[in-house]
Amino acid sequence: MAKNLIYGIHAVQSALNSSAQAIQTLFVLSVKQNPRLGELVKDARANQIQVVEESRHELDKRVNGGVHQG
Repeated sequence: MAKNLIYGIHAVQSALNSSAQAIQTLFVLSVKQNPRLGELVKDARANQIQVVEESRHELDKRVNGGVHQG
């Protein structure tokens, strides 16, 4: 199974706005560490999308060095 990842706050918000039904899981840094993620998490949960909090190290590994902003 191929991994299709979207990362970056604005890119993820755009995906949530345009095609939330295609998103299975939202991986985020702890909202306590980055309050800007709160709106993304709220939108994801409103669309019954699983939200998984990960450490910065785990997110860095997941996006293979891409700039994810949490």
